[in-house]
Amino acid sequence: MLVDGDALRDAFGVKAKDRSLGIPRKAGGVERIQDPKQLLSTAYLRAVDSRRARASDLVNFLAPIAERVSLIRIRQVPAFQQFEKDLSSALRDLGYIT
Repeated sequence: MLVDGDALRDAFGVKAKDRSLGIPRKAGGVERIQDPKQLLSTAYLRAVDSRRARASDLVNFLAPIAERVSLIRIRQVPAFQQFEKDLSSALRDLGYIT
């Protein structure tokens, strides 16, 4: 979810820049985040009026963010690239694809 700042901004309904949300500008930067859940929570609190928001409210935004995340962006993450390779290999081995 942290791979696509546009998805976050759209779901949260804000125009904040990646930097002010505290998220990496480049997709591959997400692999260096030590606590992604905490960073997502922090980005949420920075995006909304923190006086009326609680970190637990973030759960209401998880599906909308996931629906908006760009495959182009997520495919820039080395771990996702490996996942796709492994999945394709497994599906070939099982005879589901050629």
